[in-house]
Amino acid sequence: MLKGMFAAAACAASVLVMAPVSQAATEFSVLSWPDGLKYVPCAAFHKLPDGTWEQAAAIHVSGANAKTLSGNRYKNTSQSRMLEARCGETPASAIEKQQAGAQSSVTN
Repeated sequence: MLKGMFAAAACAASVLVMAPVSQAATEFSVLSWPDGLKYVPCAAFHKLPDGTWEQAAAIHVSGANAKTLSGNRYKNTSQSRMLEARCGETPASAIEKQQAGAQSSVTN
């Protein structure tokens, strides 16, 4: 019976440890802004068809100017240029370019 209790406790502990890993992060913390943007994953933003980067996760900025950023959109800003350099194009436009390249190599 004691072995069964230990096995059940071990199983419960593994579930508790694994639960946070399976959840997607919707909040991130940085020490400064906009410099801290380089530490926020690209998945925290969505690129809209017009080229605007939309924030999809809350970003907590600590320090003297502590604030929480949420739902912001960036276009033609230092933040949008940083996101463009790090995160690149939308998946759809990347696929279109890839297909166009494949077509031109077939016709050549």
